[in-house]
Amino acid sequence: IDTLTVQGADISQYAIVYKNRNDSAKSLATIVRDRIAEDTGILLNVYSDKEKIGEKEILIGTTNRTDCKYTSQALAEGTYVIGADEHFICARGADGIGDYYAVYALIAALLENSQAEHRVTLDAEKVESVPVDEGLKAMSFNLWVSSITADRQRSVLETIMAYMPDTIG
Repeated sequence: IDTLTVQGADISQYAIVYKNRNDSAKSLATIVRDRIAEDTGILLNVYSDKEKIGEKEILIGTTNRTDCKYTSQALAEGTYVIGADEHFICARGADGIGDYYAVYALIAALLENSQAEHRVTLDAEKVESVPVDEGLKAMSFNLWVSSITADRQRSVLETIMAYMPDTIG
């Protein structure tokens, strides 16, 4: 994408802001930054909401930016919202899973069907529900052993393949 314009402003005018001391929101902010950089070549700065950055911000999760109407909007459990106004783009959910879905909905809205000169207008008249049947599956188990045998390797792979988790720790 040569040019990405959101709400009439070039994407390069924005900084990405996440809730201070919230590692999952910070990770999601980094995902947004990396995806925008991948598609546009523009690397946006990422900050915690402890800092006042500038006039245009992409808010990830529930930040302290009360002048954004989407930050204070009440959300029912299992829902998320993406939206924008003159100064803010907001992607937030009622909880961490909602934040995850909001971020990926925002990425889709910004970069889906991208063209050389891409203009996006975001609207948040509708609060979306997190898909109930699509939970995030995590798996964790200890791989550190004194000797790794072929049976152990096969067992680990079979366990992973049986459950097909979204993430492994």
